[in-house]
Amino acid sequence: MRGYLADVLERRRGELGDGVRFVENAGYRDNNILQSLFHAEAELGQPFIFTYADIVFAPHVVTRLMQAAGDICLVVDRRFADVYVGRTEHPLSEAEVCSVGDDGFVAKVGKRALPPEQAAGELSGSQALGLGRAGVHRRIPGARGALRRPRRRALPARAHLAERLPDRPPPAPHRRGVRMTPVFIDGDWREIDTVQDLERAERDVDF
Repeated sequence: MRGYLADVLERRRGELGDGVRFVENAGYRDNNILQSLFHAEAELGQPFIFTYADIVFAPHVVTRLMQAAGDICLVVDRRFADVYVGRTEHPLSEAEVCSVGDDGFVAKVGKRALPPEQAAGELSGSQALGLGRAGVHRRIPGARGALRRPRRRALPARAHLAERLPDRPPPAPHRRGVRMTPVFIDGDWREIDTVQDLERAERDVDF
């Protein structure tokens, strides 16, 4: 998926390897994450990995994710607090933490969902790395008609994908629900928000 600086990606297409295709989101200035995902709906009839462009991670993280089972699997870093040591331009309070319920599924998600010291981990890259099984995107609350609504009416401002999913599948069988399965890692990823983040990622992550 590309929108912002699409021309840069086009010029450097040859560096990305064979088989790379782009889906255009020409309205990226006026839509949000969920709407952007649905620009690629034609590609989502099979299992897919989703991530953000500002996330880097070691290859084994993807291997572990692809081996996981579940409709939606989210990478959760148990050692996330280590990433914030010395990260002076992005404090720990900004971590997108989560909890995991007794049933083994992700329960709460978000910066204010619970104190970092009580979290099971941080969803790597602001819940940006995950696996979706075929067709699961259609069960995301707010998905129906997402592309037909302007941004101001579509989702809250903090509408990251994982935050749109319910904490638990609802009991009534006619209602929709998606369970999120945590895939635990211990480091080996970084979110690049600042030059400091880039320098630390180049130093600390084995690509």
